[in-house]
Amino acid sequence: MLRGDLYHCHAFAQDLETFYRLSGYVTDTLPDDLIAKAEELFRKARVSEEDFRKTLEEQLNVEKFIDHVFKGRPSDVLKQGSRLSEVLALFGVPSPPFTSLVLFPDDALSIIVDSFKDFVRSRFGYLMGRIQKGPQYVSEVIGHFYFSKAREYQMAGILETKVKKNRQQSLRKIGSKLSTCRRSKTKPPPCSQSIRFFQGNGTASDANGVKLWSGR
Repeated sequence: MLRGDLYHCHAFAQDLETFYRLSGYVTDTLPDDLIAKAEELFRKARVSEEDFRKTLEEQLNVEKFIDHVFKGRPSDVLKQGSRLSEVLALFGVPSPPFTSLVLFPDDALSIIVDSFKDFVRSRFGYLMGRIQKGPQYVSEVIGHFYFSKAREYQMAGILETKVKKNRQQSLRKIGSKLSTCRRSKTKPPPCSQSIRFFQGNGTASDANGVKLWSGR
């Protein structure tokens, strides 16, 4: 039960980071402290699921997000390095290996773009569902324990919890930060065993192991 609660709490924090990084495409209002924000929303979700849902919807409207990500000519939307490719990476999906897009008419590429719009809506809806349901699987005691340990690591300088738009700079996994710490000469703070779990089963991919695209 303890390991299961810790996993769901950690997945909740990871999913919230993905959510806020997605919202960074349409707003500059991002939390400076992901751990504090995750704990705040965790407690709100346990008090009122409806208020929690409204809070998320006020932060990011999916259709506004879709309009921004898919803005421009279809060939620009589908090219490597586009906003779409960044969003797919946040969802754990490799960018499709499109080449020679200029050889295809916009009408043909628009059909592909519409398919990706539906896909992004689907993945966004799945992410929202995970975020909204996550706190239900975690006891309040374990939630308090998890966030207390996360703040301990934050104060020790192991965790960077400011949400950044740059995919390479933002916090992804508590476990990966601890792994980096152990490879260096930095000594973790006491009681690190509680977080070490996330280097095993707790660091399951956000993509849930579903093979959505093959670049081969």
